[in-house]
Amino acid sequence: MNTGNLDKYMKFWMTLAMIFCATTAVAQYCVMPSKNLIAWDCTPMDSVALHVVAKDGNIWDRRPAPNLAVTGTYSSADRFGIEGLAIRNGEIISHRFQSWDGVFMIHRGKPQIFNSTSVQLLGRKFNLKNKSSRDAFIALAKRQSVDLIQSHLLINNGRIDVRDQPNQPKFKRRLLVQTDAGYGLYETDRPKTLFETARDMAAEFAPHMALNLDMGAYDYCMKGAVNCGKLFVDVEKLTNFVFFETR
Repeated sequence: MNTGNLDKYMKFWMTLAMIFCATTAVAQYCVMPSKNLIAWDCTPMDSVALHVVAKDGNIWDRRPAPNLAVTGTYSSADRFGIEGLAIRNGEIISHRFQSWDGVFMIHRGKPQIFNSTSVQLLGRKFNLKNKSSRDAFIALAKRQSVDLIQSHLLINNGRIDVRDQPNQPKFKRRLLVQTDAGYGLYETDRPKTLFETARDMAAEFAPHMALNLDMGAYDYCMKGAVNCGKLFVDVEKLTNFVFFETR
């Protein structure tokens, strides 16, 4: 073997070693920060998806089935379906914008949680509570094939974003959470108010953002073939889901 070929082989094996070390390092440091997380991904490109029944059909007809499917944002009891602004692949599914602080968006495979007053897309910042800014965002979201739903924000930039109020209902809660280390689905171990949930999460692992998902009567959750929710209404009334393709 001549020197030139030897150099090529050495570079090839060094490159493979570097890739292996980098992959191993990511695996070592990709640690689930809470035992209450039922899904977690440090590199959630294309592993989280929004399913809207009006656009994508019934979840129960989908093949292959997702590894984990949970209820997304609030489903209205009336004929209008999804509450809040909802966009699927750039198509407006619901124009019913709500003043809620939370926005869950997927753009180019990347899921992100934003405060509705500071949603970022292609380097631009939008305040969805301002109509002209919201209209400009929607126009861009259509061109970029964005997926989006609204809900209540519990943690905003590391700070609790919900008030402690008397006589608030306690339910088992399920939330999308985002940290500097990854993205996942959090479930409380017992019924709590929204404030208690935010307070306990912040004390446990300090998520950067946390968005509430619809439970109560609409508590739908399937992990593979295992039922992890307690749905009290007809499944046909559900309008949207968040999918996790765990890897």
